[in-house]
Amino acid sequence: MRYPPLLLSVALLAPASYADIQFNGFLSVVGGVATDEPIRGYEKDATFKNDTLFGLQASADISDKLSMTGQLVSRGENDYATDLSWGYIAYEVTSSFRVRMGRFRIPFYFSSDFLEVGYAYPGIAPSDEVYSVQFDNIEGIDLFYNTSLFDTVNLDVQAYYGSVSTDFVLGDTGQAIDTETRNHVGLVTTFGLGDFALRLSAHNATLSVKNFLDIAIPALKGATMNEFFDESIAATQGQGFDDIVAGIRTEISDIEETRATFVSAGLKYDGEYVFGVVEGTNLTYDKGPSAEQRRYLATAGVNIGSASIFTTFSRADDVYVDLAKPINLTLTPQFAEQAAVLDGISELLGVTSDTITFGIRYDFEPGAALKIQYDSVSTPDPANPNDDITNGLLRFGVDLVF
Repeated sequence: MRYPPLLLSVALLAPASYADIQFNGFLSVVGGVATDEPIRGYEKDATFKNDTLFGLQASADISDKLSMTGQLVSRGENDYATDLSWGYIAYEVTSSFRVRMGRFRIPFYFSSDFLEVGYAYPGIAPSDEVYSVQFDNIEGIDLFYNTSLFDTVNLDVQAYYGSVSTDFVLGDTGQAIDTETRNHVGLVTTFGLGDFALRLSAHNATLSVKNFLDIAIPALKGATMNEFFDESIAATQGQGFDDIVAGIRTEISDIEETRATFVSAGLKYDGEYVFGVVEGTNLTYDKGPSAEQRRYLATAGVNIGSASIFTTFSRADDVYVDLAKPINLTLTPQFAEQAAVLDGISELLGVTSDTITFGIRYDFEPGAALKIQYDSVSTPDPANPNDDITNGLLRFGVDLVF
């Protein structure tokens, strides 16, 4: 849901007799160019839109224990439409126990709370393979508790409950699908020991996707999946394909109401001269055609004065649902065209790719960092699945916090 910038501004410009309001912000101005084929929204001609964004955050202490936070973000990839990313109240029950209610970031990853603040991490943007869940924010309640174990290990525990309503962008088609989650729960634990941190999380929700069978996909040349199944039944009438079609259609429609489970684990080292992180995620569905998402990354880097040099390897190795499995082409070769279309639907709902990243960051002023990053992205060749196609993406930009 999008909110006009004036929504928060009206409240912020009201007489501040009850609280002092503090403003903070962040800005990323990023340009990029694809070295070969178009990739991740970039082409051979340089553009400065996809990863450019501006955020403004306002916070106020209503009392010693009660506070509020609101954050507006304008993203270039969304034609600079402004969204209310955060809008919550927080109550400090004790110095170690906090309760929040409202809209806040879902804690899927190590860097969830600052995922859009480019200045907070080394590269231009987080890994596309791993940080790919499109449910960024949730409306609900969370509990946060901090304690110390054995006087040496810092333990953070976060539990939340809520719901999400968003438009899910399908693959490379750009089609937005009305999606929501209900009974969305999660638990996150983070153990800190010196420069090391270990993070474990688990999340579960009821996922609803509206009118999924009515979307058009490239494999059908503009037709919807419902039209494909209707035409397939008509074209193969009396050839024993009707029951197969009905079963596959039901399997695909199951995505309109299913349970989704997301788990993640990560280990981070943040030393004075060396830093690194290993993080893996897994997303599964109880039923439906969506692939099981298996993603992971490894980053290593060094700090040299005001500069940082790093490299990252990330992989998406999804397990596709074989929708064409019920069709035995040895016995029924006349259904080869339908099987090919079903394979196309399966591939649309999963990702297989590897990315090797090299980057340099230079903090040239307090709160300002200049970055250059090159990504080499390998994906399967559609004409020959045993071979890969490698595309390059060069990005450069400046990140600010203020």
